Amino acid sequence: MHFAQDLRGNDEDARADHRPDDQRGGVESGDRLDEVDLRLLRGSHWRGNLVAPARARYVGWRRTPLTRETQRRVSHVEAIKRLEHEADQVTHEVVNRLDRTFITPLDREDIHQLASDLDDVMDVIDGIARRSQIFHLGVAPQGVNQLTEVIQRMVGVLAEGVGRLKKGDDVMRFCVEAKKLEEEGDAIYHEALGRMFETERDALEVIKWKEIYDNLERTLDESEDVANDLESITIKHA
Repeated sequence: MHFAQDLRGNDEDARADHRPDDQRGGVESGDRLDEVDLRLLRGSHWRGNLVAPARARYVGWRRTPLTRETQRRVSHVEAIKRLEHEADQVTHEVVNRLDRTFITPLDREDIHQLASDLDDVMDVIDGIARRSQIFHLGVAPQGVNQLTEVIQRMVGVLAEGVGRLKKGDDVMRFCVEAKKLEEEGDAIYHEALGRMFETERDALEVIKWKEIYDNLERTLDESEDVANDLESITIKHA
């Protein structure tokens, strides 16, 4: 599945605005940051960076035993790493443009915090993918599939919230929904851990899947931080 390629295909317009700094020169205006950087945070690039890894885990863990398709697992991990690297570049670009801009569309520290927290979500997802390879995981337990699906829904909600941030169009509704999803994920996490400790007799499997569960739950916590950023920005500019 060429999921990374497919998702990048919708990002051509955003990339057209990403000229290197040395091609612009001078101090960028607030309008330029408003036009470029917020598109970069809210558009298909941000959605692709986060939804693609969630789908990769879903396909790799739920449908096929990773021990039987090692090469497929490796390709998923490599694709996620490429996306994580792109997310780092986006974050650095936002920070660099903040330093070059006189007037920003939102408070400078808010833009920086939002970009940083979005990048943190991607970092955790990348870490999960790497662990799946290092641990040579087999078929995922039900709880892992459930948490992955919650993360996919969370990503969609946050993408909508970031996308509406510029106009302040009902952003709070998406913040509330994100917090509900985090609570749903917490409930799944605790129930799944209890079930695993009760039924799994292989201590090594418990150790491996416990770490995966912990990082899936951490992904939701980091995503809630993004929702908190959106809420803070919305209240500040109400």
